[in-house]
Amino acid sequence: MERAGALHGHRSLRQTVAYSRNRLSGLIEGEVCGNTTLQTGSGNRSLAGRSCTFSRARSRSGCSLWMSGHVMVTRKLLDLAAQAQDAFHTLKLSTNSSDREQSMKLTSALTLGVVLIASAALAREQEGTLQAIQATKTIRLGYLEAAVPFSFLGKEDTPAGYSVELCARVAEGIRQQLRLLRLEVRWIVVTSDNRFDMVKNGKIDLECGASSNTLSRQTMVDFSLPTWVDGSTFLTKTGSRIGGLSDLAGKKIAVIGGTTTETALADSVQRMDVRTSIVKVANPVAGLSAVGTGAVDAYAGNRASLLVLATAGGHQSQFAVSRDLLSYEPYGLVMRRDDADFRQAVDRVLARLYRSGEVVTIYQHWFGALARPSAALAAMWAINALPE
Repeated sequence: MERAGALHGHRSLRQTVAYSRNRLSGLIEGEVCGNTTLQTGSGNRSLAGRSCTFSRARSRSGCSLWMSGHVMVTRKLLDLAAQAQDAFHTLKLSTNSSDREQSMKLTSALTLGVVLIASAALAREQEGTLQAIQATKTIRLGYLEAAVPFSFLGKEDTPAGYSVELCARVAEGIRQQLRLLRLEVRWIVVTSDNRFDMVKNGKIDLECGASSNTLSRQTMVDFSLPTWVDGSTFLTKTGSRIGGLSDLAGKKIAVIGGTTTETALADSVQRMDVRTSIVKVANPVAGLSAVGTGAVDAYAGNRASLLVLATAGGHQSQFAVSRDLLSYEPYGLVMRRDDADFRQAVDRVLARLYRSGEVVTIYQHWFGALARPSAALAAMWAINALPE
């Protein structure tokens, strides 16, 4: 009975040792880190040397890329776990009370060591994006291909736009904060449909497009300090005699699917009881083209984007932009939730741009040297020019 009681009392101890050993074994082989897969940048699982660099494939809140420099320590830990299991096996088989007592002490001591170090390893898994950037010396930025003038594919097939330049400034600021000699900026194309999933799944670190900060979206992702404030409206052909939404009764309106403008447009036509047909398009250029060819009567989008579209390529006399606003649109850069250190690093750069007035130069570059920020946009910059 004494022996059976001792074994029963240590059943959870055996399970703890086995779990810790299996967990750490999975980590050292680069398999599963919580919801995160660890893999080498080349796709191999080589653990040779201390220069192993790992990249995060997917993450909920950010996984520490802690393997480099910790391989030998972790292997020692696995040896301790093996010793603890051997000690438990000795405890189970021994009929000598002295042997059992020594085995119990050894098992308890080794298990405590395993659990403590395993806890530290699991804590490292919760480290966020900044640690990943520092380990890989790479930051992954998402951009839209045709969200002019915020995020689009410019000359020489390089990302360009107001939001893209803000992100480039953020990347340089983070490089300086982390005291890195070099930081590779990897641009990854996203769409209006997958941009938030790309952030949530760890495919990109920061989305640099034209994303409105809404309460519903905050349940999926986090947003930086506001980078833009405006509203959505619609663009029509000059001379169409369409001034407001009520004039679009019985007509077709194009809009990009999955955007806040789509939601605002649907709410507005329902509230005003305007019977109209809504046609989804892939991007602003497609919307402008649809209006130009007469396929639709209007294209709804962010007012600033519509103004740029209407004046681009000398077409300003062909199109008109309504003064009616369908929604309030505060933009921000998008990042994973619950990563306070990374968000602060991003916000620090944006606040500095607002304090110094550099943001005005960036604005004029993308919206025209003669363009003047709206009163709402200027106020937004001033309010978010946070001091250090």
